[in-house]
Amino acid sequence: MLPTHYAITEILIVISSIYSIRQLSLKKNYFAIIGIAIIGIAAAVGAIRFGLLDTEFMIQLNKKLGLYAGIICLSFISVQMAFNLDWKKIAWMLLFTALVCLLISIIWPKYFLINLIF
Repeated sequence: MLPTHYAITEILIVISSIYSIRQLSLKKNYFAIIGIAIIGIAAAVGAIRFGLLDTEFMIQLNKKLGLYAGIICLSFISVQMAFNLDWKKIAWMLLFTALVCLLISIIWPKYFLINLIF
């Protein structure tokens, strides 16, 4: 069994995600809200894994969610920053590229590292 401080850290990430979502919703930063929400969901799964269920399924789910949530969050925050700077064309190109790379990494996971570098 892993130390409980991992679960506490994950719970703190969930709490900070909730606070961030609340603050971002006031400014209507919807892409950033989606990214932070996905990180919060991954952290909630991690808290359950480290605190309650340390099964093989939870371990694999936490690994996959952690990896994909980080990439999605960074992509969506970048898109939101581009929209906030009024770079509409660049923002839409970033969003399209992020979604295509995410789709490719889900369909062909062995090329995930190449998409991550891209």
